[in-house]
Amino acid sequence: MQRKRAKQSGRPRCRLSVFSYSFPLGTQTIHYGRAGLFDGAHRQAATRANQAAIPLSLGYTVRYIPILGAEVHIVLILALAVFACGFGENFLHQRNLRKLSLRVLVNGTRGKSSVTRLVAGALREAGRTTIAKTTGSAASIILEDGTELPIERRLGPRITEQKAFTRLAVAREARAIVVECMAVRPESQEVFSRQLVRPTLCVITNARVDHIEEMGNTEEDTVAALSFSIPSDGVLVAADRRFEGKAGRCVVADASLIGADTLARFSYPVFAENVALALQVSSELGIDRETALRGMAAARPDIGAMGLFRVESSPFSAIVINGFAANDRLSTGLVWEKAVEFLPEDLPLVLLYNNRADREYRISEFLKLPRGLKNLKTVAVAGEHARKVARLFAARGLDSLAIEEGTDSETLLSSLGRRLGSEYILFGIGNIRGMGRKLMEYCAEHGRQIGWAGEERC
Repeated sequence: MQRKRAKQSGRPRCRLSVFSYSFPLGTQTIHYGRAGLFDGAHRQAATRANQAAIPLSLGYTVRYIPILGAEVHIVLILALAVFACGFGENFLHQRNLRKLSLRVLVNGTRGKSSVTRLVAGALREAGRTTIAKTTGSAASIILEDGTELPIERRLGPRITEQKAFTRLAVAREARAIVVECMAVRPESQEVFSRQLVRPTLCVITNARVDHIEEMGNTEEDTVAALSFSIPSDGVLVAADRRFEGKAGRCVVADASLIGADTLARFSYPVFAENVALALQVSSELGIDRETALRGMAAARPDIGAMGLFRVESSPFSAIVINGFAANDRLSTGLVWEKAVEFLPEDLPLVLLYNNRADREYRISEFLKLPRGLKNLKTVAVAGEHARKVARLFAARGLDSLAIEEGTDSETLLSSLGRRLGSEYILFGIGNIRGMGRKLMEYCAEHGRQIGWAGEERC
C-alpha cells in the first residue's frame, strides 16, 4: 500500500518538446529538451519509460514524465488557457484591422501628433469616416466628428492599448484610422507596426537624436531605429531622403513648396514640414489640395503645438512662447526662429526650462541654447530636480532660479514680473509634462493668442 501511494505521489509532469536547455529548480537542475523534462536522477528512467505522447495542433508533443507534483497539471492548464485567450484576442484584432481599409501610421522624432491631427482632418473633410489617436503632449482619441476623448491610463502607456482603440474604431463604423506611433524601442516599433496597426501607409516626420538609450545617439542610429516601423512592401511618405529604399515605395514631401499664404490659413502656428507631409499623404490618398487644406486648417491643434500668448494681470504682462514639446535643442531653435518674427525687440526674456528626471540626458544640449537668445535675463527651472538643474545653468554664468514644486501658473508669472519688470517674454522649453501643460492651459484660458495668422506683431 505504501509503495502504491508513493508511486501515486509521483504524479506525471507535462512538457513541450520544443527547445533544449537546462535551468535550475530548487537544488536540482532540470534538463528541458527533446529527451524529455527530467532531473539527473530520473534521466535514464525517464528515457526508458514508455510515456504517452499527445500531439498538438502546432506540431509539438506533450509527454508525461513522473517528476515533481500534480500541481504542475494546473500550471499547464492555466498556461494553455492564457495561450488560447491570447490567440483568440489576436485573431479578433487582426479581423478588426481588416475591416479598416485605410490605416495610417505616423512615426518620427518630432511632429508626430501634429501630423496625425492634420492627416485626420484632411480625411474627415474628404468625407471619410476617420478616427485618430495621438500619444504626444496629450494622449487623445479624435472621433469622426473631430471631438476628442482623453485617454486615461491607470497602468501607464502600453502598446497593446492599440487593440482597444481598433475595437472602438470598428464599433463606430470607421473606415480609416490615423495612429501616432507610441513605441520607442526598435523591436517595440516593429511589433506596433506589423502586429498592432499593419499600416497601409506609413509617415516618418523626421529623424532627430532623442531617446538615446533606446534609439542611439546619432541621427543614423535614429534612422535605423525608426525604420523598424516601416512595412517593407508598403508606401512611405517622409520628409527625409535617408528613408528612401526602406519601403516598397517612398515619397519625399518637399516643405519648400509650402508658402506663407498656405501657412496663413491656419489660426495656430504650424511648421511647413508638417503641412507638406500631410498634403503629400492626402495626395497619395486621392484627396485634392484644397479639400485637404480646409480639413487641416479646421483640425484642433495639439496642446504642445507652438503658440504665442499674451497674458496680462497685475503686476505683469507676459508674452508666453510654447516650446515645451520641442524636446531637443534643434527643434527648440526652430520654434524660437519662428516666434522671433512676431516679438518686440526690447523686452527682457526669461527662459523657463521644465525638467523631467527620465530625460535629463537632454540637459547638456539645452545648456548651449541660451547663447543664441537675445535679451536673455534669467533662466527659471521647474519640474523634477529643479535646484540641481538651476545650478547647472548658473555655472554657465546665467542668472538662474528654481521654481518650487506646486507653484501655480499665475504665481509663477507674477513673481517673474516682479523680478524682470512688468512686461517680459517667457520662452517655455524642455518638456510639456507637469508645469508646461499647466502653464499653457492657463494661457489658453486667461490669455489671447497673438502674432499669427495675419495678426499684428506683439
